[in-house]
Amino acid sequence: MSIADKGTVGLIPVTRIGYTTRWQTRNHQALAEITLTLKKEPLRNVKRYQLASEIWNYLEDYYEGRGQHTMARLLGDVFRTTLVDMVPMEQQLSNMRDKVHRLRDLGHNLKDSLIATVMIISLLVMGVTKVG
Repeated sequence: MSIADKGTVGLIPVTRIGYTTRWQTRNHQALAEITLTLKKEPLRNVKRYQLASEIWNYLEDYYEGRGQHTMARLLGDVFRTTLVDMVPMEQQLSNMRDKVHRLRDLGHNLKDSLIATVMIISLLVMGVTKVG
């Protein structure tokens, strides 16, 4: 490395401290602090990452709801929705619509006709349980 062994490579500072760069030392410290605060499930999933920024991005997706598990949960909620008499109908349909919009934001586009069918089936199920 030129320029008195200081500079940057990409976004990684390369000022040397013995055999380890300051950046590597800070990365290891951040890795330790992050992993020590995690519960079992997310900890199992972050072991494959080498950079604190990679773990941070994974955890952001995990906790902010942008991961695959969130998409699966939202899909399940939409398709297993059973409407009930005790909650206003408009509120229930609005909640379903909000979940569909959230799925679209996550890149999973459901056709309007499919959502309308799900809503109608939910209404029919509510009517059957009310009559039966």
